[in-house]
Amino acid sequence: MRADDDYHCTYFLRHSTRSCLPQYFGLTLLILLIQLVLAIVGYVYRDEVPQFTAEAWDDAPDSTRDAIQQQVRPALTKASTGGERSRSNAMQLRSLNFAQSPV
Repeated sequence: MRADDDYHCTYFLRHSTRSCLPQYFGLTLLILLIQLVLAIVGYVYRDEVPQFTAEAWDDAPDSTRDAIQQQVRPALTKASTGGERSRSNAMQLRSLNFAQSPV
């Protein structure tokens, strides 16, 4: 047995496959609970998101707006040349304030 094996799960896996399962399931449960809490918080505050993003966009410096527009424009071009679903996505993106303003 090497000294660094004392602190790793691999040592225990070689001797017993059941010793790491509680940590794995505990971590998985924790991640699922965090996702559930975030989903509930997102649902509760869903009406405030458009107002929050509009305020953040208005307060953003011009350099930040320009950078976002440069990143969105290729996606708009790609979406406008795609299929029906891509066209509806492009129309939704164009309806946003930052997608309409000139660069």
